[in-house]
Amino acid sequence: MTVLEQSAGKADSANRRITATCRCLNCGELFQRGPRLAEFCGRKCVRAFNNRRMTRGAELYDLLMVARFQREEATTNKVWRAINRLASRFRDEDKAYRAARRSWRRLRAVKETKPLLWAE
Repeated sequence: MTVLEQSAGKADSANRRITATCRCLNCGELFQRGPRLAEFCGRKCVRAFNNRRMTRGAELYDLLMVARFQREEATTNKVWRAINRLASRFRDEDKAYRAARRSWRRLRAVKETKPLLWAE
């Protein structure tokens, strides 16, 4: 077998990727997922998901910064309790309006995009 034939065989096998039927993490519709671990049926759902994360993150940001850099004030005002309540409220919204679908990225995805956070 020539090198050209070998490379053609690899290309053929690369095109025959296994697909799976999955449920979109944002809208809940079924879709065919290709070789990548896609969690959304399209770009519109990716945008909606990320916009939700951005809005919720903005609500948490100030509380988290106070908890990290103004610890005495955070302790006095029970900031961690407020952060946890806010997270619980977000999860309750997911259960009520999104059929309890996850509204956060998987830890593996975060680790892959922010490897410096995990460096020792």
